[in-house]
Amino acid sequence: MQLIVLGMHRSGTSTLARLLNLMGVYFGPEGMSTGANPENPKGFWERRDVRQLNDALLHSDGCDWNRISSYDADQTPEDVITRFEDHAGKLILEMDAHRPWLMKEPRLCLLLPHWKRVLEVPVCIHILRHPVEVASSLNKRNGMPFPAGLALWERHVRAALHAAADLPGILVSHHRLINDPMGTVERMHAQLVAHGVTGLHLPSRREIESFVTPKLHRERRDRPDLSIHLDTPQARWFDALITGSWPPAAVEAPSAAVNDTLREYESSLPPMDTTRPNLLLASGNRRQPEKDSFPGDRQTSRHAREILKLTRLALASEERFRHQIAKLEADASTASARANLTTGLEQAIDTLEQEKKQLAIAERLAQQDRTRSAIALERTTGELARSNKSLAAAEQQASQAKAELSGYRAKIQQMRRKHDRESNTHARHREIAAGMIQEYRVRVEHLIAAVESRENALRQLDRHPVWRLTAPLRRLASLVTGRRPPSVTSPLGILRDSELFDAHWYQSRYPDVATSGIDPARHYLDHGAAEGRDPSPHFNTRAYTDAHREVTITGENPLIHFIEQRRLLATMPAGAPHTGRDGEGDQ
Repeated sequence: MQLIVLGMHRSGTSTLARLLNLMGVYFGPEGMSTGANPENPKGFWERRDVRQLNDALLHSDGCDWNRISSYDADQTPEDVITRFEDHAGKLILEMDAHRPWLMKEPRLCLLLPHWKRVLEVPVCIHILRHPVEVASSLNKRNGMPFPAGLALWERHVRAALHAAADLPGILVSHHRLINDPMGTVERMHAQLVAHGVTGLHLPSRREIESFVTPKLHRERRDRPDLSIHLDTPQARWFDALITGSWPPAAVEAPSAAVNDTLREYESSLPPMDTTRPNLLLASGNRRQPEKDSFPGDRQTSRHAREILKLTRLALASEERFRHQIAKLEADASTASARANLTTGLEQAIDTLEQEKKQLAIAERLAQQDRTRSAIALERTTGELARSNKSLAAAEQQASQAKAELSGYRAKIQQMRRKHDRESNTHARHREIAAGMIQEYRVRVEHLIAAVESRENALRQLDRHPVWRLTAPLRRLASLVTGRRPPSVTSPLGILRDSELFDAHWYQSRYPDVATSGIDPARHYLDHGAAEGRDPSPHFNTRAYTDAHREVTITGENPLIHFIEQRRLLATMPAGAPHTGRDGEGDQ
């Protein structure tokens, strides 16, 4: 399962995340957390990569954690969402190898609609803290006015409840968590298990109480300086949420007054730093400079226009000079005309020299501008080449990442198919085992019935007059022949009296028995049968064991089993059921 912690800043989300981690929920690799500071002395329990993605989403819309009056998740550009899904999808894929895992970051209240695109089985854990306590903490930490802190709390809580309305979730009270951490953890554990979250365990009271201490609750709404804020719309709505049914039936959008309060607060903040890099804004989105917009181009164009203007003035002066010469030449017959001609020529020459000097200055300035433009063009060309190289490397990394993702997906599919095959095989094995067990049960029941029948027959035989009268004869026969009467209770006696056990053959076949000095019948009873040795050339132990599986199950000696079966068959009345497999194997 994927556990998403939803709560406003300063609402105890870090404490809740640590308790989930104590319950066995995965957070991330070592060093991934943003660490601790005086605000959160026991750590924020936020992943840096999740924080960077959330900041990038907000910044792409010109917003920040405390500048959300104009934020609308539905207005995020589609190309930004596409790049976000690429980054977030890789992150979720890595975390899914450690389910159940948790993700905690207050900006998730606003950005959950985007994260839902890459989540599969999320369970939301809402933690609610009184808005007055949250506003007091923001005032102390960030200098935020109380009305702005209350409005910011309402925007976050309403956004989280609205985005998670179609997802399973539970509610955790910050007040109960701090004052009864053990009971809160037990309730949370039971609710998560009810939602299908597996792999959880209850931490010990010592673990919980060593982390959750009363000193963490530094801003309390019952303080005299905070009680004046308790009669606000946010405080009344909080009381309705805590005491009402969960989840709430409907969540209305924030009022216009809330957004007006946030806009008024944001107007007092310094401008945002728009030069910060954003991993969700591709360079292709930025407006590229036009071909003639390199540094110095505008100044070069201005000088070129001045040169053109001076050139035209020089040409006009030259044309006027020619007209003056022609006029003076026409009047050259008189001395005054010649004097006027000389004066006009000198003035025209002076004017032409001045214009030539201005033209030379303009040409020199234009040459300097062309040199600077060439240097700027070369520098910009180099930067463009490096950018193209970086873009090619990024595209190659993206291709490799896509290939790895495809490989991971193929491996997951292969593992799923293997799991399905193994499950089917286990099911078949269970069916076969159940059938064999049922068969053995029937056989055992028949054997019990046969044994009971035999015992009844033996009792009747013991009471028969002929058997009692012939008892002295049987004892006399045993004295004459030296053979003891068969014992029905001693397995060793049954082996010794059986024609299928040959002690001399057994010792010659297995010399280690002869050298050990152990009684052959005892050796076969205790060790030989289990080792697959034969008691005589007329009985094959392994063949009989393979044909009668119940011998392996019960651990009974194969030859004794055969002798008992043969005696049962001899004493069994006609028509009695016979379930054992008749025969002596290879004997």
